[in-house]
Amino acid sequence: MKKRVIIMFVVLLMGMVSLIITTRLILPSFLAFHHPVESSNLLIESWISAREIEQAAAYGKNGEKVFHYFINGFNYPVVDSNRYKDSIFTSNPAMFATKSGVWLLTNGSLQINIPKSVYFKAGDTIELTLRIKGKVGAGYGAHFNVIINGHLVGGSFAQAEQENFTFHWIAGHSRLQSMFIRFNNDLWTYSGDRNLFVSGINIGHHRMIPGPANCRIIYDNNKLTTGFGSQADEMADYLIALGIDPGQITAIHFNPVKHNQTRAAAKQFTQYLDEYPLTSINLVTSGFHSRRTWITYKTFAGKDISVGVLFFPSDAVRKSDQQYTFKSDLKLLDEFISYFYNWIVIHL
Repeated sequence: MKKRVIIMFVVLLMGMVSLIITTRLILPSFLAFHHPVESSNLLIESWISAREIEQAAAYGKNGEKVFHYFINGFNYPVVDSNRYKDSIFTSNPAMFATKSGVWLLTNGSLQINIPKSVYFKAGDTIELTLRIKGKVGAGYGAHFNVIINGHLVGGSFAQAEQENFTFHWIAGHSRLQSMFIRFNNDLWTYSGDRNLFVSGINIGHHRMIPGPANCRIIYDNNKLTTGFGSQADEMADYLIALGIDPGQITAIHFNPVKHNQTRAAAKQFTQYLDEYPLTSINLVTSGFHSRRTWITYKTFAGKDISVGVLFFPSDAVRKSDQQYTFKSDLKLLDEFISYFYNWIVIHL
């Protein structure tokens, strides 16, 4: 009996070792599928990192002829402005505040608690001046947008030195109800760490120094906090900020699903093929997701369209352990299982 238990333990141990070796040595090279084709069309999945989107934009400027950029992403929910109107601004552990302002250390929307003394009636022009600086990473400063009442007012890149940025918004038929500063290109790499620092906010003649008492970070992505109806629209705006002609960009949005968003995105893309009679396209996605993306789009696009796929290094590193972890192994296995499931579904 004891000998049998030992044999079972050894077999189990060998199985676990084989699984770890397969996960760490074989799956990465299998899943990270790089297969570009000759094409002047590029489709970017908007949920990849800002750094990867920046490299996709540079890909079309550095000798590769890209005439049209498609970018897909799920629709953001529409929420009422009253959703964030409670007065609990005193507890905000995710926001790093100093005596002179607040740091946004990761992507999110800084909500400004509009003082009661600030009053604008419908039709007034609101002047908003922000004093901002940012940390530069991989050649770009922190990118931010200003959203008032759920509408994009403007945006820019913050540099290492503090600057004043002034924006104007005509109230139209509605009063000033909500105001957000949206940080959306966070990156942490060996070469730099992008962060956004807001040290001053002037709303008309009212001046305020942002802090926990009057600001908080909202991580919900919706029309009110981002100023856009979809993730595709928000990242299309970022492509424009990177210098891509708006006439070269088509945003493709779809309703979010709980499972297999890649399949939902590919299915939505095929509905645009009647409007854009393509013969070829290259997909841009993250490394380990590339094989699943490629086989999904290739199946939905049909035999008349040549589909390629490419990925760029995100340059992002974890701030904790840089080595392989059990969690990273699980992510690889999850991606492989999702790929295998996709392969079965589309071939049935």
